[in-house]
Amino acid sequence: MLSKSLPVICFLLFSNLSTCLSCVDTLNVDVDVTGQGADCVYIFTRPKKMDGSCPSLVEAAKDLYNEHSNSYEDLIAYYPFNSDNLDHSTNSYHGTPSDENSMYSEDAVCGRSRFFDGTSKVDIEAFRSFEWGSAFSVSVWFKRTGQFGNYQGIVNNGYYTTGSWEIRMGRENSGSKLGGGVITGDSSATWDYNQASASGNEWHHVVMSYDGEAGSLTYYLDGVAQSGNSDCCSGPILVRDTAVTIGQAGAGKTNEYFYGFIDEKGFLLIGLARSHFGHFMQPLSAK
Repeated sequence: MLSKSLPVICFLLFSNLSTCLSCVDTLNVDVDVTGQGADCVYIFTRPKKMDGSCPSLVEAAKDLYNEHSNSYEDLIAYYPFNSDNLDHSTNSYHGTPSDENSMYSEDAVCGRSRFFDGTSKVDIEAFRSFEWGSAFSVSVWFKRTGQFGNYQGIVNNGYYTTGSWEIRMGRENSGSKLGGGVITGDSSATWDYNQASASGNEWHHVVMSYDGEAGSLTYYLDGVAQSGNSDCCSGPILVRDTAVTIGQAGAGKTNEYFYGFIDEKGFLLIGLARSHFGHFMQPLSAK
């Protein structure tokens, strides 16, 4: 019988939790151990120390905190789409949905995802006239499930030359064509990458990372570098008086809505983009 007057802390160390941790290395649950409401129990894994022993609770908690704070210090926005359209970074660049009742699904990379029904989108007005700079990365997980005969915007700050960066899908190859790029002062091309192919009804992950100092743009689909105009541009990404749009082609276009699921959407703005975008190669919720 647990005492109602004493706090209870549960800390469990396992050598292998892979069987119960599918997409995260931390679990939290609500349990009633006092009879006075729910308490929180956290189960998480940390690497063993050099001598093969497990870290103490204080060491493990400190290590976990440092890992999270270092990973996200350059994150300017993060939309996990588990139950809302809010920015879950510290910057509060919250999204505004076009539909009154946003739909979330268990069909997700981690947690839940947001379903876009071909008529809905999320606009983030706080990014109007935002200075993206010369180092920028964007990551998104998506699963296109319908309307394959249409062009469909995934995320952007405007359509084509109205914006200055975008990730969008075509109708070619049964709707699997995928591309995107950035626009700078010395490059007006919009699709620096246009030959990627993402099959329908499956989850895919895109990371697009720009390093204006090195004059390099990289584009990864499911962890594989894609062929494209990697030497397209240099200098800062152009500033536009447009919102960032998720789930549609953006300002300058009234159609081209996405149909399917979008999850784990994040922006990373950093000094040397390519050296850090590995943070995006797994769901941010897993960090």
